[in-house]
Amino acid sequence: MNESEQSVGRKTVIVGGVAGGASCAARLRRLDEGREIVLLERGPYISYANCGLPYHVGGTIRRREALLVTSPETMRKRFRVDVRTGHEAVGIDRARKVVAVRTAEGESYEESYDDLVLATGSEPVRPPLPGIDLPQVRTLWTVPDAVEVRTEMPRSRSTERLSVAAVPSSTEPGRRTTPMRYSICSVSVVFPASTWARTPMF
Repeated sequence: MNESEQSVGRKTVIVGGVAGGASCAARLRRLDEGREIVLLERGPYISYANCGLPYHVGGTIRRREALLVTSPETMRKRFRVDVRTGHEAVGIDRARKVVAVRTAEGESYEESYDDLVLATGSEPVRPPLPGIDLPQVRTLWTVPDAVEVRTEMPRSRSTERLSVAAVPSSTEPGRRTTPMRYSICSVSVVFPASTWARTPMF
């Protein structure tokens, strides 16, 4: 009996999409044709080019659809993955091997698993600064974030400035801020003092 036959009837639940979860689902299907794969994603998109978000805000990438790499329909048809967008994992019962799920419509249910993959990603850090919770202070982390920022900018007066707080990382801060220079707003880039000396200029 080969490996694929041995895994028939087993189910893997993956929590989170984009680079981690969607890639894991595709790779798992290539390695195992018999396994049931369920992918739970809280947001509306399972795979997109996050490095292209500032280019969309700046207008270099005009169509939101150009950011999308793989659609839920493609994952379902090509990799036979049960993709469920708008489904948030809110709890895990390891003893019973179930995930508590809440849908965007407010419904709740439990999803059983044999194997569980957590690919929930991360969230942007909002520094404890005065005014950080004001409605015009936004983060750029997801496609909906980019759409909101791009929609809001034309409503701003030309005298206003768009400030960007950037923290150096492996993604190179210049790639996230430079494209915004070509938008209708001027840009200020703010770095923590402790990281300025080792930050590459652009």
